[in-house]
Amino acid sequence: MKLNTYLTYQRALLLIHYILWPILTLLALIIPAARKRLEFESQNSSTSFKNRGIVATHCFHVSSEGELEQCMSILLNLLEKDHYIELVYTSDSVARRCDQLAADYPKLNVLRMPLLSFPRRSFRRWVSAKKFFMCRYDFFSELILYGARADVDFTLLSASLKGKKVSGLKKIFLRGLYRSFNLIVAASERERESFLRLDKNLNVISFEFRVLQISSRLEKARKKFEENKELAKFLKIVSDRDPLSNLIIGSAWPVELDILKDQSIVSRIISGELLLTIAPHSLGEKSVSQIENLIKEISPELRVAIASEVVEYKAGEVYLNTTPGVLLETYSLFGHVLVGGGHGRSIHSVLEPYLAGARVYCGPRVFRSTEFDFIKKESPNDIVIIDDLERIGSSLVNYERELEIAKRRDLILSYRSRFAEMMERI
Repeated sequence: MKLNTYLTYQRALLLIHYILWPILTLLALIIPAARKRLEFESQNSSTSFKNRGIVATHCFHVSSEGELEQCMSILLNLLEKDHYIELVYTSDSVARRCDQLAADYPKLNVLRMPLLSFPRRSFRRWVSAKKFFMCRYDFFSELILYGARADVDFTLLSASLKGKKVSGLKKIFLRGLYRSFNLIVAASERERESFLRLDKNLNVISFEFRVLQISSRLEKARKKFEENKELAKFLKIVSDRDPLSNLIIGSAWPVELDILKDQSIVSRIISGELLLTIAPHSLGEKSVSQIENLIKEISPELRVAIASEVVEYKAGEVYLNTTPGVLLETYSLFGHVLVGGGHGRSIHSVLEPYLAGARVYCGPRVFRSTEFDFIKKESPNDIVIIDDLERIGSSLVNYERELEIAKRRDLILSYRSRFAEMMERI
């Protein structure tokens, strides 16, 4: 599809949005979800940079928490250089973080994406920046049409085609969509190649932005541990051991507890050869209780201890870490990390434990994860798919940890150098 044809299609969608606006407003009176959305959008401030006679240098759009995390390195870099920045977000799940950023940086203005309140409120009338960044998806017509303007420099960050069926009419449609962007920053080298197979004329580079955010947090891990008094004894127990004798299940779902059906794992925990920690995906009381009861049901010979209540190490105990906000930093103390989600919908972040120096294990549901592809390219032997959790014991082999940590440190330094070059371009 030619770009002009695609943009005509988007203009038609925008016109339909105009026509349907009165109906959408009425629906908000009777449909709770629509009413909640309208209330969310009504919290937008009427004061834009444009109304104050200010022209922002850059505007970012993110859907939710994950997309904000991908943009954060660029966003903070620009804010710390005292630029005026605009930030638009779609989901209320990221509202708290966006509002906090706006409170911390007076030159940041935020907007809840007007979907139901459009056209009474609109992105087009609010935005002033001529450099516009989108992240991953949420290709709303108003955003695409603004970005595709001749006077706007339009960039797509953390782009991926992974999990998408690119054929037939959809392939034609996607070509039109991605031709709207002046630059596409793919989430991995493999994704860059996928975009070029879609359309060899696209301007595509690859960069994994989370390398910067994760490495920055890992550098501050020791300070975070020192500040966390409730986990002090647990952290000392783990850090006093050889990391290769420590295993953690990060973002664990109940299904991941099937590793306790592997008697070789249970025997090593009882003997003290292996220390097992479980960090549940959900930290709600009901979810934690479910995990605790399941451990007792599968392996009644093991004892369960809450990490924040531990006094001393006892062989045969399984630790539950229910303290929020420290999982990434904690990964640095473990040589082996099983990342949850891979036997359900999709794996959680495998890049976090990888950059922390661990050998990473996950389930087979990796079709949405560009992080998996990234690690497979950099360290193919240190990310392992576990199809059968009941036989994981045979896969827990040692590795040259110090060598891998040095290699990953060099990778981080390389990314920081590339990021500096990219910021010059941006």
